Amino acid sequence: MHLGPRGSYFGNLGGPILKDRLWFFVSDNVFSHSDTTGEQSVGWLTIPAGDRRTTTNNISGSRFARPKSRIFACPRGVTSTSQA
Repeated sequence: MHLGPRGSYFGNLGGPILKDRLWFFVSDNVFSHSDTTGEQSVGWLTIPAGDRRTTTNNISGSRFARPKSRIFACPRGVTSTSQA
């Protein structure tokens, strides 16, 4: 069996959309592989010779947001004052 060319390519891109409020991120991963095989036999099964190519492409994306206010409401029955 002869192994042919293989390739892995990665790319990432991200940045702000709204300053200090909203960001984005995109990632892409491409893997390709090709090989050439000779004719093979396994018992009664004959596998013909040929070229084989495999390509996988995985892409993902996200967005991140920060709340407008840094003050959060307390649940009912809980006060924001602490007792010492």
